[in-house]
Amino acid sequence: MTKRSLDAQIDAVVRVLDNQRCAAKYSRNGEFGQEHVLRLECALNTLQWVRDHTDVVRQLTVCQRASETQLSTAGEEPAS
Repeated sequence: MTKRSLDAQIDAVVRVLDNQRCAAKYSRNGEFGQEHVLRLECALNTLQWVRDHTDVVRQLTVCQRASETQLSTAGEEPAS
């Protein structure tokens, strides 16, 4: 995933999160609104972590692919 794509996703989540926070204040069902805001905050934190740790994500991907390759050459199915 490219940095520009991650930044665009982060910007989109921030916009939606700001809108949801405002809507949650005036919502009759505030609990649902707060839960939605919490989920958006978690998604935002995850996207920001991935953006800030792309080198770690790449290393994990390489290790996982190498592990799957070793399993497939041994005739075993990789675990999902």
